[in-house]
Amino acid sequence: MRAIREGLPECPFFKLLSGWIDESSESMSARRDTVVIGTSAGGAQALRRLLAGLPPTFPATVLVVQHQGREGGRLDTALRDNSRLPVEFARDGQTPLHGRVYLAPPDRHLLLDDDRLVVGSGPRENRARPAIDPLLRTAAASRGARVVAIQLTGLLADGVAGLDIVRRCGGLVVVQDPEDAEFDAMPRNAIAAMAPDHVVTLDDMPALLVRLVDELAPSVDIPQDIVREARLSLPGPSRPKEVDRIGEPVALACPDCGGPLWQSGEGLTATYRCHVGHALSTRVLLDAQSEQIERSMWVAVRSLSEHAATLIRLADSSDDRHGNLGDSYRERAQEALEHSDQARRFLLSLHADLSSLEPDEGGATRDTVVEERIEESGAHGEVLHDGD
Repeated sequence: MRAIREGLPECPFFKLLSGWIDESSESMSARRDTVVIGTSAGGAQALRRLLAGLPPTFPATVLVVQHQGREGGRLDTALRDNSRLPVEFARDGQTPLHGRVYLAPPDRHLLLDDDRLVVGSGPRENRARPAIDPLLRTAAASRGARVVAIQLTGLLADGVAGLDIVRRCGGLVVVQDPEDAEFDAMPRNAIAAMAPDHVVTLDDMPALLVRLVDELAPSVDIPQDIVREARLSLPGPSRPKEVDRIGEPVALACPDCGGPLWQSGEGLTATYRCHVGHALSTRVLLDAQSEQIERSMWVAVRSLSEHAATLIRLADSSDDRHGNLGDSYRERAQEALEHSDQARRFLLSLHADLSSLEPDEGGATRDTVVEERIEESGAHGEVLHDGD
């Protein structure tokens, strides 16, 4: 177009033609017309406030994942009362339109495959269904820089890996100001993992979105690893060979099925995926591992207590015939009880520390607290010893 304009003579008619060429070229360029929103705890109220501020002529498609279980089927009704845009649960195979809001149905993932919506009951991601990451991933792979991704109030870190994928594909990332969020973990985890394009309050978000969807989207080539990973999110079987193409195998087990995991990405924006289809962000994986450790240690506490009770019964039955043997049983029982109490104190103190720890607050992490508590309790190699 520039070459054509440079060859035009200087006269009013050709100036008018040059302006028409500029307008035609701009109209052929794609705008940022796909808004993808992820939220969890506190999300219903946040969505009501956000949608209430969007004009009825909003020139973009709005796709929403709100964490909800099988019984959460009234979100559409709750949002319609405040939204000036039509709101509905997405249907599989539906073509999304501008100026409409499509919600992930309860217990169903919402995905975008080119220009159609996909609604399915595939494996959970970040231990949730619907999950935020698969929508962000498939939207970025399908529409690239046309995507504006928004992270609102919520717990844990679903959406963090997906936000990074959106940025790699040229899209924009908007995060609710953590001070404005009812539950600030999801916004804080997003900010800790990357530098969002915008961090704003809910009151300022509608005006920002109106401005962003009016921008032209740059032309960006979608990385092939994202295209492959997005295909794995769609319905259909997943095989180890396919997962091998998007990540590296790691010596970790899937918390949901026990299968091997592959890692794609790095640090807080990494995704750990098994070939069944379960996928977890770094923080969600750490939380799942912490749950497994705690569960195992409580089993150890119970086992040590039962072991001590059995030894005491043996001691009582041995006193009349073998006095020395009874004393030996009691010593071992006392040792088992001490280890059981030590493990219990460690678990209770660890739980108290972790429950009050905000993400990255004061530079601390869950790993740091765990290591400190282990050192204080002297638990290395001792807590799980049964006294035999």
